[in-house]
Amino acid sequence: PNPIVNELVILPDIEKRLEAFIRTAHAIIIFPGGAGTAEELLYLLGILLHPDNEKQCLPVILTGPKQSKDYFEKLCEFIEMTLGKEALDKFEVIIDDPSLVGQKLKSKMANVREYRKSEGDAYYFNWTLKIDHDFQQPFAPTHKNMASLDLHLD
Repeated sequence: PNPIVNELVILPDIEKRLEAFIRTAHAIIIFPGGAGTAEELLYLLGILLHPDNEKQCLPVILTGPKQSKDYFEKLCEFIEMTLGKEALDKFEVIIDDPSLVGQKLKSKMANVREYRKSEGDAYYFNWTLKIDHDFQQPFAPTHKNMASLDLHLD
């Protein structure tokens, strides 16, 4: 029982859950976590880096206490090595300053609303966000599936 949650929504797989989070978000705050948190961030960055999403207004802040500084530094290094510097421009890291996180997000909400209005999009669901078909399909991380991924450095 969570007093903030007013409806239970059961989705068939992680890809649909992540899509729902992103499409209904006005902003995203990410706290330190494990492999699942990294997967969620990489999924989000993959979507935000799509050329059709270049103008999307979706503020993303990674934040946590001062003990999380090393975690976020390593995560940013990994993102830069794998997705490039452009991916680092899609989010901001704020360490040990929850007030600043709140101020930044509050100041960006007018931009989110204006963007959705200018695109004729709903405020409650981001229909204009381009999510490739592959991002919407379940992926079973088997040896065979991993070997068949089209991975390259360019």
